[in-house]
Amino acid sequence: MKKSNSTRPLTPSEIDQLLMLNQRLAKLERYLLDEAQRLEPPLQKRVADPDDALNDYEIEAKLHYTLRASDPAFDEDEDNFMTERDYNLKNLREDTILCDGFDWREPGLMLELNQAPHCRLFHELYDHGYGKARRKLSLRDCLRVGSIWVIISVEHQADLDIDRGKWLTMDDY
Repeated sequence: MKKSNSTRPLTPSEIDQLLMLNQRLAKLERYLLDEAQRLEPPLQKRVADPDDALNDYEIEAKLHYTLRASDPAFDEDEDNFMTERDYNLKNLREDTILCDGFDWREPGLMLELNQAPHCRLFHELYDHGYGKARRKLSLRDCLRVGSIWVIISVEHQADLDIDRGKWLTMDDY
């Protein structure tokens, strides 16, 4: 009897592909960190300026993990999102959850996949689920990821006091 695709052991080529995905996700972590560090200083300066209405901000990243175009389930008329993740990039530093240098490998994971440290994004992809839209992916499903659509949004926050006709600062709260 032939083993089903989901229970057969991963091939050396598939393990190499997963390790490459881990490397690409580590590169994505670095990109998110660099973007956060580029975007924050002018926002922090504006928040500190009492003459600027901006009193707070958020920097958010949304990652959409998308099927490969060669996948049998790929539909050119759909988004083909497999899962998504959201990250707050405000105050992101190298010692925080992304780019923290921590090895996120899971004990008990197949030995061949433990050849290299796992970055947080890779670990979270195969080990954590957060509901239907943010489901965790099996290692086999991780092999089906063809691209990651990255959206970084900056949200400006200001609060106008109607009675006084002035912009509120963080000190007003």
